[in-house]
Amino acid sequence: MRWANSLEPIASQIINPNSNVQSYIRDFTRTSTESRIDVYPGEQELLDVAVRFDRELDCYGWNNESYANNWRIPRWKLSRDRYLIKAVITSSGQKCVGVFRFINDVDNLTDFRLSSIIAGDREKVE
Repeated sequence: MRWANSLEPIASQIINPNSNVQSYIRDFTRTSTESRIDVYPGEQELLDVAVRFDRELDCYGWNNESYANNWRIPRWKLSRDRYLIKAVITSSGQKCVGVFRFINDVDNLTDFRLSSIIAGDREKVE
C-alpha cells in the first residue's frame, strides 16, 4: 500500500525531442519502499492499495516499488477475483485496523473498487 499523496520515488523524467522518456533523475531520499506521511488528528489521507490498467483483467498491489517495475510487480499480481484486504495503520503506538472487500472480478474498469465487508468477512482475516 502507498499513501496517495506521498512523494513519488522518481523525482522527474528527462524527455528527448521526440517526447520519449530518455532517462530518470532519481532523488535517493525518495527511494524507500516504505510510504510514510504525517496525518494529524482530524485530517484524512487516501491510501492506494492496487492498480488496474485499461484492457487488462489482472491488477497489481501498489506501493513505491511499483515505480521501478513498470507499474506491475509480478509477485503482487492479483488475478480476476474478489479479495479481503486488512489495512493496519500505526500511530503513536496505537493501531487502526480496517477490513475491506477488494473487487477485481468485473469487466468495467470503473467497477474495480474497494467496498465494505459483509457478515463473516472480518473473522476470515483476523
